[in-house]
Amino acid sequence: MTAGHAGANRERRYACGDVVFDSSVNAAGTVVKAYARALRLRAANGYEWGALARHCLLLDKEAPPNTRPLPGTTPSGVERGDYVSVEGRLLRVVNMWSPRSGTGKVLVLRGRRQPWRLDGPVTVYRQTGREAS
Repeated sequence: MTAGHAGANRERRYACGDVVFDSSVNAAGTVVKAYARALRLRAANGYEWGALARHCLLLDKEAPPNTRPLPGTTPSGVERGDYVSVEGRLLRVVNMWSPRSGTGKVLVLRGRRQPWRLDGPVTVYRQTGREAS
């Protein structure tokens, strides 16, 4: 195999039972059938649809209900009420501020005693009724 082809097949492989977010239709579903590059998904209401694997993002098993993932959210895009993953737990942002020096944001999270500094892009979970800024 040549170096040019080494990274060509790095798409994530999904398994039946995985819960994913399909960004092409802005909806979450459970994988009921997985093909090489496509998935058959079922929503909580029973509706099924086909999705390309490259448009899907594996959701946290503990994702809060009625939220959608926003992968690659920069610190300036994080809002109060969003959920972020810290130390393996999804915690809600209750307050935040910009640090005096440098970039990023300092987040106050429900369920964590110390503020948490966010310096780079992260996947946040935002309630479905709120628009991304």
